[in-house]
Amino acid sequence: MKKQSHFILVLIAVLFTGLIFSCNKDSNNDNNNNSNNNNTSTDNYPWMKTGNEWRYNSLSSLLTDTITDAAIKLIVRQLSSNSFVYRVYNDYGSNDSGVYVVSNDTLYIQSYNYGVLSAKQKLFYIGMHVGDTWVTTNQSTTCTQTVLSVNDVVTTPLGTFTCYRVRSQATGNTGFNETYYDVENHVGDIKGNTYLNNSGTDSLIQSVFIQHKNF
Repeated sequence: MKKQSHFILVLIAVLFTGLIFSCNKDSNNDNNNNSNNNNTSTDNYPWMKTGNEWRYNSLSSLLTDTITDAAIKLIVRQLSSNSFVYRVYNDYGSNDSGVYVVSNDTLYIQSYNYGVLSAKQKLFYIGMHVGDTWVTTNQSTTCTQTVLSVNDVVTTPLGTFTCYRVRSQATGNTGFNETYYDVENHVGDIKGNTYLNNSGTDSLIQSVFIQHKNF
């Protein structure tokens, strides 16, 4: 069984992994995001409360043709007025995997790498529109996020949700990778599928979806 990341992971994550490649150093095209809004309140993300818990099911075939089934638990706790640590629990134990940060009504993620937090990576913002894009880079990997839908209907064991659907395309030394993730701002990450492109053929390598929450 392979070790799971957030959204990608969970996708995380994506989510949701931070998005499997943890790209950072934003170069944004945020024409529809109000850059003059200095709101750092988490009111638009009511799921960001200490003790909130999500359980996801992860189906993965990374590097092999064998499908592995794993359970992932995610719990958050408040770090500051606008940031929360997320802790991931899986078959390998548990650890603080990163931090969610809200700034200008935008949700960012920072991932821990040997105890050091990465630069902020934008995941989501209030008022997204179809076609909105933003680009993040980290060394030789570039990720391009594109909003595909603002009313994607997703059915999971927990119920049916109307979500924002985002495609994250990553290129670099790892090859070409696409993740499609669905986010609902009152609940968080709902579902994510990651594909590996090999010689023009897309292969599903990870599927993560929500099964339970305690709020």
